[in-house]
Amino acid sequence: MALGATSGGTGCAVFQSASSGENGNQGSLPTIVTFPKPVGTTAGDALIAVVTVNGGSYNTVATPAAWSPIRNTYFDGATGGVRLATFWHVATTADSSVTSYAFNLSGSRGLRAAGGILRYSGIDTGDPIDTSAGGSGSGSSPTAPSLPTLAAANETVIAAFGIQPEISDITPPAGMTERFEVDNSEPYGFGPSSEAADAVETDTGPTGSLTAGGIYSGSDWAAHAIALKCAPSPTTVPFGYTGSSQTFTVPAGVYSLHVVATGGAGGNGLGGSARGPGAGGYGIQIT
Repeated sequence: MALGATSGGTGCAVFQSASSGENGNQGSLPTIVTFPKPVGTTAGDALIAVVTVNGGSYNTVATPAAWSPIRNTYFDGATGGVRLATFWHVATTADSSVTSYAFNLSGSRGLRAAGGILRYSGIDTGDPIDTSAGGSGSGSSPTAPSLPTLAAANETVIAAFGIQPEISDITPPAGMTERFEVDNSEPYGFGPSSEAADAVETDTGPTGSLTAGGIYSGSDWAAHAIALKCAPSPTTVPFGYTGSSQTFTVPAGVYSLHVVATGGAGGNGLGGSARGPGAGGYGIQIT
């Protein structure tokens, strides 16, 4: 185990920004919680959503369209129970017009919720999750289980926590950097609270268990440990000109291309649209 805190990047996944929110208590049962899009989100970024709702097994969180579930853990305890659901989404150009992301709730126990979204670059856009684990219980030591083996060194590990009742000052696990903390204190401080922190695992594990502090004795809690998968190394594809139009199919999950075109005295005819040939050479069109 070699867990070391990072503040924007010694790991292959680089933390960029985060947002958080809660849905209050609207008198009648609210059925949604909304988090702002993290500042600076661009195509190819990985978004990790952390949603905490009270009620344990009595309440659920639906998986939104274009998002994928990571883990869903609950605990039914003396303070009313809690559920923690985590999801991932890789931003595309369609996210440029999005201002927030909504998560639908259902159940019979008040549906008070809190949570947030973490934004990372440098991850595998095809499947950004290497591995994960979840735990739940009651007491003052909420603990995300150890991840025994990671696919590569220098992966970023996230610890996410859902706590019931409201906690105003959660302490992140040792060696980790807190990325957001939010509580649902409306109207009478019933909770829940939610927190997420991260660090870089400089070897391939085990990570060791990850325990948050500042929690009331007897609190209900759920916790997730999530390792983000590194982006694959850049691939170089040689492409010999045959004298006629040629096609290269871009693999799924690729959001950028670097094209180098060279030729006899004509390597300067390159662009994102048709360009004139260089002296004695030919142009290239990328569509």
